[in-house]
Amino acid sequence: MSLGHTSGSQVTNKIYYFYEKLEQNPSRDTKAGDRYYRCYHGSWQVFTITKAMKFSLNGLTGHLSSKFPSMYKFYKYLQDRGTELSEKELKIARGEKELNPEAMTKFLGKLDAEVNTILKAFKHQTLKNEDDFDYSVFKDLLCNYLIAQDHPFDTVECSHLTALLNYVHHRATPLKIPSRHEVRAWVMKMGDDLTERVRDMIQKLESNGAISLDMWTSPNQIAFMAIALHYVTNDGHLEELLIDFKEVVGEHSGENIAASVWQTLELYGLKGKISAFAMDNATNNDTLVQAIQDRCDAEGIDFDANRARLRCLPHTVHLAALELLNGLGAYPHVARWKLAQKAAYQDSVTTPVGREHDDDAEAYEENDSDNDLPSLETVSDSNEEGIGLAVVKLHRIIKTVRSSPQKRHAWKNEIRLINTSRTAAGEKALPELMLILDVKTRWSSTHQMLRRALDFIDVIESFVAKTKDLRPFELSSLDWEAIRLVTGWLKSFRSTTTQMSATKTATISFTHAIFRSLQADVCDALKSLPPHHATLRSTLLKAHRKLSDYYYRFDSSPLYLWASLLDPRIMYSGLMQDVTHDEDLKKEVKNAKESLKFYYNMHYATRMKSTAPPTPATPKRTSISTLDSSPQKVDFTSRYESDIVEVNELEDYFKLPRDSFAKCDPIQWWTARKARYPTLSKCALTLLAIPGSAVAVERVFSGGRDTVGIRRSSLKPETIRTLMLLKHHLRLTQANAREFLLNTAAM
Repeated sequence: MSLGHTSGSQVTNKIYYFYEKLEQNPSRDTKAGDRYYRCYHGSWQVFTITKAMKFSLNGLTGHLSSKFPSMYKFYKYLQDRGTELSEKELKIARGEKELNPEAMTKFLGKLDAEVNTILKAFKHQTLKNEDDFDYSVFKDLLCNYLIAQDHPFDTVECSHLTALLNYVHHRATPLKIPSRHEVRAWVMKMGDDLTERVRDMIQKLESNGAISLDMWTSPNQIAFMAIALHYVTNDGHLEELLIDFKEVVGEHSGENIAASVWQTLELYGLKGKISAFAMDNATNNDTLVQAIQDRCDAEGIDFDANRARLRCLPHTVHLAALELLNGLGAYPHVARWKLAQKAAYQDSVTTPVGREHDDDAEAYEENDSDNDLPSLETVSDSNEEGIGLAVVKLHRIIKTVRSSPQKRHAWKNEIRLINTSRTAAGEKALPELMLILDVKTRWSSTHQMLRRALDFIDVIESFVAKTKDLRPFELSSLDWEAIRLVTGWLKSFRSTTTQMSATKTATISFTHAIFRSLQADVCDALKSLPPHHATLRSTLLKAHRKLSDYYYRFDSSPLYLWASLLDPRIMYSGLMQDVTHDEDLKKEVKNAKESLKFYYNMHYATRMKSTAPPTPATPKRTSISTLDSSPQKVDFTSRYESDIVEVNELEDYFKLPRDSFAKCDPIQWWTARKARYPTLSKCALTLLAIPGSAVAVERVFSGGRDTVGIRRSSLKPETIRTLMLLKHHLRLTQANAREFLLNTAAM
C-alpha cells in the first residue's frame, strides 16, 4: 500500500487514472452497486469491484503490478507524490501517449531540476501562468527541500535565497516568503499527516510485521531510539519504514525502553501485529522483549518473548571480527572499549566496502600521528607469528605514502615504472590508485586496506626499497602471506554482513545457512593452518567460539528455521539436505517442522476446500412420493459432482518441489499463491518480512548525523523526530522514482 495521499486531490487513489470507469459490465450481467473498470493498457481487461470486497482496489493495483510493472512504478510514484497529474502524465497513465525507453528516460529526467535530490514531482510545464500558481505546492516543495538537504529553518530568511525565489517567481504579485517559524509549523503538520497515513496503511495490511530498533546519541547529546517497521504490502513488496525516532529519557534499561516502544505500538495500532523484534546482542534488549510480553499478557495479546527475540547477525559478526583482529595484534594501539563502542559497529555495518566504493575509502584521512603507532619491537614481542606485526608494518607504509603531496606523487610515479615492466612482459597495467588507510574502529575498512595493498605488492616493495625511513618496515614473503590470510578471513565476515543487510529481499530464511557457512569457513581456516601457528590457531578458535556462543542464542528462537521451511527455495527438503551428516541437526530440523505445524494450527489454520478427482457415479433417484403416482425422478448430473475434502494448507505446501534461488523471489511466490493458500500465505509473509539484521536502523543513524549538524544543534527532540521521519519518507519516494526510471529505461 502506498503512503501517499492528498485530501484535497480530486482523485484520492491515483490507480483510477489507469482505468476507465464503465457504466455496465460488457461481458456479463450488470449488478446494482457493482463498479466496473477497464484497464487502459494491454488487452483492456475489465475488473469488477463489489461491496462484498469492501470495494478493495487490490485487484486493480495487482493487475498493474504483474502485467505492467513500469506503469505500476509510475502509479506508486504519483500516489506517493500526492499532487494532481499534469496533462502529459495523464496521457501516459491512460495509454494515450506512448514513450519509447529513450523518451521516457528524458521525461523522467525532468523530475525536480531545482531539487534533484528528492525527485519530488514531474514538471507540469516550464512556466506557469498566474492562475496556475499554487502556494500550497510551493510550501510542500520548499519544506521538502529543507528536509532532504538538512538545512536549518532560518535558511528561508537568507537574503540570497529570497532574491532567487522572487527572481524566478514571474508573477505580478511578489512571492510571500515564509518565516522560519512558519516553515517549522508546516513541517510539524507534515509529520502529523504522515503519521496518519502510515497508521491507515498499517490497518489495511493483510499480514503482520516485525520491528528492528536501536539506540543512538545525537551530536547535541540527546539519546534517541529508532524504530523501523518491516512488512509485506498487500501487493507483494517487502518494505522497511522508519515509524519512530524518539527521545529516550532516563536510564537505558529494558523496561524503560519497552515503555517507549509500547507507546509507538499504540500510536500506530500495532499491538498484536508484531511477530518479532530484531536487535543487537545487548542484554537490556532481552529485558525489553520480556517487558513487551508482560504488557501483551496483561491485555490478552499472544506474544512469546523467547520466540520473538531475534539477534542481529551482522552485530555478532562484528564482535567476532574484533575478536579476530585483536587476537592477531592488528589493533594493539586501540583501546578495547573504543572498538566496542556503538558508533564503531554502526560504521562497520553501514559503510559500503565493495571495490566500487574504494574511492571513498581512499579519500579518508585518519587523525592520528606516527607516535600513536606501537614500535616494531612491542608488536613483535606480543605476536610470535608476526600477523599483527605485518599489519602494523603495512599501516606505517601506507601512512608514509599518504603523508604529503610529494610522497603521493612518488607513489604514482612508482606505479608508472612498474607498469612499464608489466607492459613489456605482456601483463595488464595497474591502475594509478592510492593506498587505503583503515579506520581503526572499523574492521571492515581494515579489509579494504589489506585488499588494496595485495593488489600493489610489487609497487609497495619497490617504494619501500627506495624510501630510507621505511626500510625497517619492509614486508617479507611471510608477512604478505599473513596479510593474504587475514584478508581472506575478513572477506567471509564482510560478505556475511553485506548479504544480511539487504532491504528488498527476504533475509531471515537463510540466516541459519549463512551462520553455519561462516562457522564452516572458520573451521576450514583452522584445518589449513600449519601446526606451528599457535597464536593464529588460538585467535581463530576465539572467533569461532564467539560465533558458536551466539549461534545457540540464535537457536533459541524457532523463527529462523520456520522462515526457512516456508521459503520455497529452501523448504524442509533443502534443510534436511544441508544437514545430511549431522544427526543432531537432522533432529533439530524435524522438530522445527513439527513446531511450525503446531504454531500454524494454533494461530492460523483454517481448512481450505479442495476438489477431489471425479469418480464415476450412478444416477441418483429420488424417493417415490406418497402423494402422487409420478415416476421416479433421475438426477443425471450427479455423476459430475465430486466429494469435498479438507486439505491442510501447510501439508499441501510441503508436498511441492523446491524452487530455484536464481529465479524465485519468496515474497512474490507467496503473493501469487494467496488464492491457493489464503491462510498459510499470511503466515509465510509475516515470517519472511522479519529482517535478519537491525542494519535498517543503523542506516537511519547515519542520516541522523546530517540532520543534527552544527547549524541545527539547538533543535528540540520532537522536531528532530519529525525531520527524520519525513526525510526517510522522501528518500523512499526518491528511490521508487529512480527504480521506475531504471526499469523503464531497460524496457
